[in-house]
Amino acid sequence: MGSITESSKKHPIDEQLLIPPEFSKFGNEIPPSHTWSDLCMIDPTLSNRPFPSSIPVINLSDPHSPELIKRACEEWGVFQITNHGVPMQLIADMEAEARQLFSLPLEQKVRALRSLDGMTGYGQARMSPFHPKRFWFEGFATIGSPREYALRIWPSDSDRHARMKFCDVLEEYQETLKGLAERLLGLRFSSLGLSSKQMEWLAPKDGQKRCGPPQTVLQLNSYPVCPDPTHAMGMGPHTDSSILSIVRQANNVLGLQVQYNGQWVPVPPIDGAFVIHVGDLLRIFTNGWFKTLLHRAVVNNSSHRYSVAYFYGTPKDVTISTSEKLITHDHPRLYRPITWKEYLEMRGADLYGALETLRLDPLGSSSK
Repeated sequence: MGSITESSKKHPIDEQLLIPPEFSKFGNEIPPSHTWSDLCMIDPTLSNRPFPSSIPVINLSDPHSPELIKRACEEWGVFQITNHGVPMQLIADMEAEARQLFSLPLEQKVRALRSLDGMTGYGQARMSPFHPKRFWFEGFATIGSPREYALRIWPSDSDRHARMKFCDVLEEYQETLKGLAERLLGLRFSSLGLSSKQMEWLAPKDGQKRCGPPQTVLQLNSYPVCPDPTHAMGMGPHTDSSILSIVRQANNVLGLQVQYNGQWVPVPPIDGAFVIHVGDLLRIFTNGWFKTLLHRAVVNNSSHRYSVAYFYGTPKDVTISTSEKLITHDHPRLYRPITWKEYLEMRGADLYGALETLRLDPLGSSSK
């Protein structure tokens, strides 16, 4: 069935859309390539407005957390967690490595430039071709160890310490968040009344056929200071393709927003907390009981914002299909089965229509 690393081969990105500019050279003006029209304007007063409800914040040490998570997934599709068990020093180290990477000169960062048909490395977001203007953004993604890229960025012996620290921190962070992701999935599954057998593809018991490790992606995001945030976009609206994503708003700078009931709602940074997004694959598995919300990143004119996102998906040989226990006469199967790689390929051709393409009509056939 193939790895997700092969999913971008069919839809390579244009080189001009791949390389981020040197934002500091723009001065007090936004170039036309990054200037979004009035129809796409960002309201700078949004964070000061009252909202009828707020994104749930869940303490994982609360004995009622499974039910609270279920309610948040059904109503919002996003929530924040505290008391999650991830060491604060590891979070601080991860944030420091992100800041160090993005503070490097552009000519040093592009040594790790992502290939035109690749998923990992340095560059602009792969969703860039689906938007009329470019993002005020630069990113770095890795699947597993980043050593290949670290050797390009810090090739000399004198850089050995920086190179090793970068790799060690990113590897430890990924391993730790893998454990957190599987803990969160366990809580979600138990809240739906699903047995441990429903999670065999995550953690098979001894003697059972193993599906292989889950596929995961770590994404470091940088949103530089912008002279006019009302006409620039950090990251365009999107849902996450994975099962779930775990996002750290690294330096407590406001910027993440989710679309809830037709409004863009800010996600306030909370010290030590993670933002959890339901991914499209989990929506498919739960037959639409769990929501996925569009979210975006906006920029500001005073603080450089960073975030770190961890995407947790299926093993490469696993097809996601809706749990039979979540299919009823009144709520029939909504989506056809698919692998993560296949779904990413569909999103590469149609970012906003891929999930709807998987939707089944009442007779059980594909809608398209």
